[in-house]
Amino acid sequence: MRIFEGGKPDEVAKKAGDTLNSVLEKYKDLPILLLLSGGSSFDILQYINPDLCDESVTVGVLDERFSPDPKINNFAILKATPFFQICTEAGTKFIDTSIPKGEELPEATMKYDTALREWVANNPTGKVIAIMGIGLDGHTAGIMPYPDNPSLFQRLFEDPDTWVTGYDATSDRNEHPLRITTTLSFIRINVSVAIVYVIGNKKKEPLKRTIAKSGNILTTPARVIHDIKHVAVCTNINM
Repeated sequence: MRIFEGGKPDEVAKKAGDTLNSVLEKYKDLPILLLLSGGSSFDILQYINPDLCDESVTVGVLDERFSPDPKINNFAILKATPFFQICTEAGTKFIDTSIPKGEELPEATMKYDTALREWVANNPTGKVIAIMGIGLDGHTAGIMPYPDNPSLFQRLFEDPDTWVTGYDATSDRNEHPLRITTTLSFIRINVSVAIVYVIGNKKKEPLKRTIAKSGNILTTPARVIHDIKHVAVCTNINM
């Protein structure tokens, strides 16, 4: 695990973008599935070299907010960015997780799961690269902490046969409780490279728990990064 710390938020976003560019350049002769996190992680997009996002690259999100609202749904927000337009013109493919009106949570979950499994099956030499964040409660993607309910945590996120799960995280845990997320199993099995982007001193404690040599994944799901072979943490937090 490499850790780059310090600097202004825009400098950290550029560092994360430059790191991603290096990874995309390294694997440019292979199929790539780039899975993005929402929120502040979209700040990285402006620093991605569009020349590296051609028809060999597929872009999706690591987790989704189950909402048809284009101001809430992660993929809908992505579609409104200049990055999406540039990628579209370059022939980049997409896994679209926007929610059509009337679509139910189980249907959207299955569609997302199927798309990921098809990409992996069709690209046996491909690389999955994830941009990951860390929440104030230690969550990553849509994988929330459940220290008081390990059996539920295991069922939702650690079943090796489940790559995508849809569930209600409840409003007391997150302002967007209905989630569709890749699971810990998907991340452990498939993600080759993760770039972790963490901004704001309010996240110092969860970041410390995440990168510590030991800890409880029930409390801090972001600790899954220890199970990924190549990880770069980019943060403005001085540890």
